[in-house]
Amino acid sequence: MKSVLTIIVCMVVVSPCLLILNESGNFMPNLVGFIWLVVLCIVGRTKVGKMALYRLVKANKNIERIIFK
Repeated sequence: MKSVLTIIVCMVVVSPCLLILNESGNFMPNLVGFIWLVVLCIVGRTKVGKMALYRLVKANKNIERIIFK
């Protein structure tokens, strides 16, 4: 259950990056999505970000092990 919650939280954090693909006439959503992506890249290089990515990979492997058992 903890692995599923970890994956869901990471999906919510990364989902604003999808604004980059917005095809509206206004470029602001695209800019917001790009800025969010840059912020995530910067945070991903910190100690806390690396720990979060490690937990995400571990949760993904746990779920994969459960599904394909």
